[in-house]
Amino acid sequence: MLDTAMAQFSNRAFPIESRTPLRSSSERIARLGWDIAHLACRTTDCSLILTQAAEHLACFFGADGCFIALPPQMHLPAGENYWFPTRLADALDPSQQLRLWTLDPLDRLVADSLPLAVEDLYATDAETACHCRSSREIWAQLQARSLLSVATSCQGYVNGIVVLWRNHCRPWAKRDRETLATVSDFVSLAIDRVVQSQTVRHLREQHHIASQKNLLVDRLTQAIGRSTDLQTLTESVVATLTHTRQVRQAMAILLTYTEPQLYATSRQALQTPPKKPPCAKATVVSQWFAEWGEWDGLGRAASPQRSNSPKSFWLSDCGCCREAFVRAPQALAIDDIRSIRTPFKIAFDVDRFPAILVVPLISPHRSSDGERTVLGFLVLQHDRPRCWNVDDLELAQFVSTQLSYAILQSQTLQQVHNLVRDRTAQLQRSLDVQAKLYEQTRHQIDQLRQLNQQKDEFLSTVSHELRTPLTSMTLAIRMLHRGELSPEQQQKYWDILERQCRQETQLVEDLLKLQELENDPPTPHIASIDLPNLLRESIESFEQCWAHKDLSVTVELPSSELSLYSNVENLKRVLEELLTNAGKYAFAGTTVVCRIAHESSRASSPRIAIELANVGSAIEPEDLPYIFDKFRRGSGVTKQAVAGTGLGLALAKSLVQQLQGSIDVTSDPLDDRNGNYTCFRITLPQFFDTVLDFPELESECFPTLEAD
Repeated sequence: MLDTAMAQFSNRAFPIESRTPLRSSSERIARLGWDIAHLACRTTDCSLILTQAAEHLACFFGADGCFIALPPQMHLPAGENYWFPTRLADALDPSQQLRLWTLDPLDRLVADSLPLAVEDLYATDAETACHCRSSREIWAQLQARSLLSVATSCQGYVNGIVVLWRNHCRPWAKRDRETLATVSDFVSLAIDRVVQSQTVRHLREQHHIASQKNLLVDRLTQAIGRSTDLQTLTESVVATLTHTRQVRQAMAILLTYTEPQLYATSRQALQTPPKKPPCAKATVVSQWFAEWGEWDGLGRAASPQRSNSPKSFWLSDCGCCREAFVRAPQALAIDDIRSIRTPFKIAFDVDRFPAILVVPLISPHRSSDGERTVLGFLVLQHDRPRCWNVDDLELAQFVSTQLSYAILQSQTLQQVHNLVRDRTAQLQRSLDVQAKLYEQTRHQIDQLRQLNQQKDEFLSTVSHELRTPLTSMTLAIRMLHRGELSPEQQQKYWDILERQCRQETQLVEDLLKLQELENDPPTPHIASIDLPNLLRESIESFEQCWAHKDLSVTVELPSSELSLYSNVENLKRVLEELLTNAGKYAFAGTTVVCRIAHESSRASSPRIAIELANVGSAIEPEDLPYIFDKFRRGSGVTKQAVAGTGLGLALAKSLVQQLQGSIDVTSDPLDDRNGNYTCFRITLPQFFDTVLDFPELESECFPTLEAD
């Protein structure tokens, strides 16, 4: 239709090839109409059609300014106006540009009406003058004084207005009104071309948005199914939502209530809103900022800058969140918050992002009284005024519902994870305690088993040590009852009785002595000991007793004189027990070595070390720590029929400790032959600590130094 009208108008007015100057007014009007039609038909950039048309109109009518405004119902972006000169757009903010269509006196224009001419906008007595104070402020910012405007129509409805103004008072001629009425048809056709182009672009955008919406739904569903991390999930949701709805930034906010209660979102609760908001902490868990050029009010792209919104705030400190909480589950949509005068503080950056959409995140589960919990908010912001349409609200509501399910699922999984972790930790602690108890019980059972084995071995040994002498004594008594024995035979049996009786007595005395040393040890009698002579007596008795094993003893004495003050009887008994032990376990034909040495140290008193070493059966490593325990014998000695009760070494250790000494043992294998080198080492103080309690030894141990 536009091409047909242009062709007809061109044929009637003048040909395109004509280069003659236009002199008549009709030719000039025709040329203006042709220029506007040519712009609408030939210009590929639709955003320039009406801007250049405004320039042609302003030049033709000698106006200081011109703008072409499109009505909001044209499905074009809000505030779509075309200016000449273009710098005039800077004079008004976006909210004022939205009001151009309803300015006084432009609100009087209707379809197919004559152009409106105003000689003085500020005249108080003129009927066509501007009487609205807010409208006068806008005209004053444009420096407009006289006005000429007309409404363009297409197919019976208004599709735009053309406004021309001058900066001074001047009446508009009738020819001007007629000319504007004539060319308004061509402006209407140009507007229709722009609207059609914008409609096609809008439909393409709607198709793209629908595709993006489906993609968002798929991604959201996949993210909810895959992700167990709430942070990752919310970041994916707000990022996709930002690109899908072409908004500047999006945020996901979660609420943490300080009181364990649910806040109602039912209709009854909405009818009676709370006097004060609940005490809850709002935390921005995810924020996405679109990295494209920022709108500067003129359609130009500036460098993007991130919002300085806080990461956390109290719910009562943000008017938008508080209002959205009260409105829940309905969304709070604000096209331009700068046009709303509110005394409440807002936690978001509304100076750079005036368009706000806040959608509550509502728990899908109801409590017993039918109430739900507000989990948080999904916030969308744009850097220019924006009329939030149905698609925006529906998609945001859908995303908020799915995100609420995901948040509840994540919180439930986190609670289950924490519960499983706590139960696992408790179970692990219980298992550790049970393991320790089991180990302790097993150790106690092993000890009881060893004690029971020691008891059995002790009873077996003691019974053997008691029965053997008793058997010999019984046999000797029976033989003595016979009268036909010779005196030599009688003396033999009397010797057996005496020897076995002495053995029984020694066993009983050992038990009593050991018990005495453990319970109430007596104070030993201290005297000077001739250690070499004491060793000589013990060695002679040892060699006589163990002559059948061909054992010998070698004594290694120090070169210096030995002086020892201790208890003779106890030390002699210790040496006898150690020599007896060496005789039992030394290999036949070997030599027992006895070493005596001095030990001196600046930190302690002088001591004497006595070592008894032999080559023979090994002492197992596990038996070494317990070798001096009473009734404790080496592994397998009972089966080897080695005589003994397990009291000798225990008695020796107790006697050494009474003498303020120490005893230890080592048993190391030999490299060049079989057997182990077993060495018992006794360390005794050279001077007993209680020597001053014996006056007869005081002068001997510590002689008096006389003055010269």
